[in-house]
Amino acid sequence: MLPGLTRLSPTPATVKTDARRMHLQHDWVALLGEVIQIRLDDRAVRTGRVDGVTPDGAILWLEGHGAEPRTMFERCEGFTAWIDYKWDSAGCR
Repeated sequence: MLPGLTRLSPTPATVKTDARRMHLQHDWVALLGEVIQIRLDDRAVRTGRVDGVTPDGAILWLEGHGAEPRTMFERCEGFTAWIDYKWDSAGCR
């Protein structure tokens, strides 16, 4: 790796630790403004901040960030939303 650059992809140990802390969130409406991970078939698709949710919670949008455009995800297409609860991150285990 070149000096000054950071590793973009996490190490396998990091992925396993992060996956254990993530929790499936069934109520997408409650995710507005939160940073979440979208998964499809247990594979991480995208991580980002939710900037829009339909009133019925069937569709959500992750805000654009860097080269990633604002993206819509539909529950009926099999996408799931995962969140790292703040109290988990604070070391309350």
